[in-house]
Amino acid sequence: ETVKTPVATQKITYSIKNACLRAMVEATISSNMTNQINTLIQNVFGNSTKLNITFVDVDNLPTNVDGYTNIHGGIVPGPLTVPIPLATPPLPSFSQQYIARVIMHEALHAYLTAMGTSESQQHESMMINYVTQMAISLQQMCPGLSSSDAQNLALGGLQVSSTFQNTIETDMALSGSFMATNMAYSEGSLGLRCTF
Repeated sequence: ETVKTPVATQKITYSIKNACLRAMVEATISSNMTNQINTLIQNVFGNSTKLNITFVDVDNLPTNVDGYTNIHGGIVPGPLTVPIPLATPPLPSFSQQYIARVIMHEALHAYLTAMGTSESQQHESMMINYVTQMAISLQQMCPGLSSSDAQNLALGGLQVSSTFQNTIETDMALSGSFMATNMAYSEGSLGLRCTF
């Protein structure tokens, strides 16, 4: 069953069976949220007849992939539908903070595609332009999340960007903190877990 989020033109949809992932997509990407990342996504996908974003849960992603954005070559004539598969397992067993970051990260891929950013430049653009906004958005969603944890979570998935490799990886203190934080909020015990 496909359920539509309460946005004006109903262009952000999800077809997610897992209750935890469904709740997290609703909490992260909804018309009621006013955080910076959600506002970007809503402005492009929530009010357009030419751009659609669809979240689904799947159980066949590689073990090191939490989710991905199926871009289909970028903007083409006619409506652009961007499916975003989310991995189950293991994503529902991770913290809500970590899951929200994955959803934001993948939705940003859809946003950047809609803005014409090439697939090869998207992680670099996220690293330079959106990490701070993601961290602030995570803190707005998750009161009590520290600035450093939010920043480290927001960096998740950006390890292949040259900016990450030239700034974070070369500083062992930053690199160690990044890896430890992401492990603690995914496979570890930090963060709020779904109870259903």
